[in-house]
Amino acid sequence: MTSEANIKRSLPQRYDAQFRQLALTLQRESGLDAAAFCRREGINPKTFYRWRKDLTPRRAKDTNGFGGHQGPKAPRPLFPFLPS
Repeated sequence: MTSEANIKRSLPQRYDAQFRQLALTLQRESGLDAAAFCRREGINPKTFYRWRKDLTPRRAKDTNGFGGHQGPKAPRPLFPFLPS
């Protein structure tokens, strides 16, 4: 027969938002990479990476839809050596 401890161990753990944020902060302050931190704390690395993806603010994209470009460039003159 399976013991109650083994049944609980096989069930997925639920972590509240405060715990997830604390884990991200502690990992940054520890100086360890994410994988080493997860091994030390007994957290599934895939779970930790998901928390980081979900809780880390993303940089806003440019509003013009062209990624890093600031907008269209001014057209270059066809013959730059001629006076305009």
